Amino acid sequence: MLRTSSPIPALMTSNEHHSHSPSPPAPHPVMDGAAPFDYQQIVEHIEQIVFKIDSNGDIGFLSASWEPLLDHTVADSIHQPFGAFIHPEDRPLVDAQISGLLRGKRDSCQIETRMIARNGTSHWLELRAKAVNGEERSAIGTLTDIDRQKQVEASLRAVRRSLSTLLNSIPGMVYRCKSNRNWSFEFASDGCLEVTGYEPYQLVNDPNFYFQQIMFPDDRDDAWNHAHQQVMLQRNFQLVYRIINRSGHVKWVWEQGRGVYSIGGELLALEGFITLVADDGAHAQAVLEDFHDLIMNPP
Repeated sequence: MLRTSSPIPALMTSNEHHSHSPSPPAPHPVMDGAAPFDYQQIVEHIEQIVFKIDSNGDIGFLSASWEPLLDHTVADSIHQPFGAFIHPEDRPLVDAQISGLLRGKRDSCQIETRMIARNGTSHWLELRAKAVNGEERSAIGTLTDIDRQKQVEASLRAVRRSLSTLLNSIPGMVYRCKSNRNWSFEFASDGCLEVTGYEPYQLVNDPNFYFQQIMFPDDRDDAWNHAHQQVMLQRNFQLVYRIINRSGHVKWVWEQGRGVYSIGGELLALEGFITLVADDGAHAQAVLEDFHDLIMNPP
C-alpha cells in the first residue's frame, strides 16, 4: 500500500577605393583624416601588460602596467630572461610555449601562469602571445591579471568539497532527476548505495537503467501520479513507497522532493532526498503508521 502526504503543500512537479600609385608612408596611422593616432599612448595606459620577447627569450619591451602589478621596474626587467619572472612550478610549461613560438613550432599560445612579484608573492596572469617574423623571430603578447578570478575559483572548489562531504555523510540519498516517469537521475549522492544497493554511477550514467525499475511495481503509478500532481501545483511532495534493492529485498523508503524551475517558470528537474524507513517485514506496518503520522502531523 502506497502512503502519501497529499495534504502537505509541496512542489511536484565597401565602399572600395583602389590606388594605382604608391603613397608616401605616414609617420603614424591616420584615421578618417584625423590627427595621427598615438598607439604608444594606448599601450602605456591599458590595464594589460604588453610585452615583447626577443629570439633569445629575453624581454625586449614592457608596458608601464608591469610595474604596479609586479613591482619590478621596467628598466631593471628589460633584457632579462622572461622565464626568470615565472613561478618555478610553471616555468617548464611557459618556456616550452614561448620556445615553440620563437622556433616556429607554433604561431600563438594562451596559458595561465603565476609570475613572481618583487616581494616574492605570486600572481596569476593569463598569457597570450603570437609569433612575429622579422629580422629575427620574436613574440609579442599581453599579460592579464586573473588573480582575483583564481581566488574565487579556489573558494568555489573548497565549497564544493565541503558540500560533497556533507551530502555524502547524510544517512540517505540526495538526488536530482528529470521530471519523467523513469525518474532519470542526473545526480545521486553516495547514500544511494545504502538505500538501493547500487552505486551512484550505476543510476546516473546508465541510459538503460532507471530508478523506476527498482520501485515496487504496485507502487510506481501511485508514486508518479502524486509527485507529478504536486509538482504541477508547485508544491513539495512526500512519499512512502517500496523499492527492491540490488539484493532483491523489499524496502520501504520515504522521499521528500520539489520541482526546480527556471526564471520563466519552466520545470527543469526534481530534487529531493530518499531514506530507508523499514524492511518489508512483520513490524513494517506499525513503523509505517507511526512514520505516516509524523509526516501528517509534524511537530
